[in-house]
Amino acid sequence: PVSCVYGADECPRPTGCHNGFCGRCEDAFECREYETCRADGSCGECSSDTACRPGSVCRYGFCMPSRIETYNMVIDPQDFATMVEDVENQNYYPCELQYEGVDYSTGQTECRLQGYSSRKKYPKKSFRIKFPEDSEHPGYSRKIILKADYNDPTFMRSVLSFETSRRLTDVPTPRIRYRRLDVNGEYYGLFMEIERISGDFMEDRGRDASQSIYDADFTPPYG
Repeated sequence: PVSCVYGADECPRPTGCHNGFCGRCEDAFECREYETCRADGSCGECSSDTACRPGSVCRYGFCMPSRIETYNMVIDPQDFATMVEDVENQNYYPCELQYEGVDYSTGQTECRLQGYSSRKKYPKKSFRIKFPEDSEHPGYSRKIILKADYNDPTFMRSVLSFETSRRLTDVPTPRIRYRRLDVNGEYYGLFMEIERISGDFMEDRGRDASQSIYDADFTPPYG
């Protein structure tokens, strides 16, 4: 049997991760995000709210969260103003992160703008929040990526494209979820939290984490 130490993402579809091995599922927690455990023991689309994990509802075959949870980024107002106005830099600024009433700050938590064209073109910015090694955090990884998706008024394109890749291909695909972002207690916007691709990401999906990982960096044309 195929082991699945890190969950159902390591398993071939439509199997789940039960007791550390890929096979028949027994409940929705043994399936991937947005999936349910069906009556035949396979993971896939839901047909009712009761089939989903607690706190989720069935919408168009997806088990979606019944409420969007909140990150509150606490940062010096002047630092925040400088960060969002000086779009040419990617400097990190000290910050704190609170999630559902719990303060995950360590004194070394930092944040900066994320992206390139979105950083320059759109008033709503994307962010990266970085935690120190081995510290507790509420994200998929210690580097939390919050994508603004300003140019998508539906806020559905990213979710649908990532989930389509997860369901229809064997390509390791980052997890994605909605998050509300407050800045110093004031609402800033709706975001997509996207799992960062790293060595841990590859290892969690049974890939060789020692191989090279490339990060595309857009360079504007000359002239």
